[in-house]
Amino acid sequence: MSVELAIGFNPVRTDFIGRALETLYKHTKINFRVFVCDQTIEGIDKDLIKKYVHWYIHPHHNLGFAKSANEMLWTAYRQG
Repeated sequence: MSVELAIGFNPVRTDFIGRALETLYKHTKINFRVFVCDQTIEGIDKDLIKKYVHWYIHPHHNLGFAKSANEMLWTAYRQG
């Protein structure tokens, strides 16, 4: 049986997301997908997105925590 986990990040600052993603991949032993609703002004580094993120959303304005979390949940649900 394959277990899959959806993990969502909704950063408002770019200085910790790289380390968070690296640590996640280093210490998580089950299958997972990473969903990011990037609420930063400048956006997350494109190399981090290519290397670690399965689904990336960058809205044109800050959605707030609850709305961005709901967007990630709906996206994960639609992806199966």
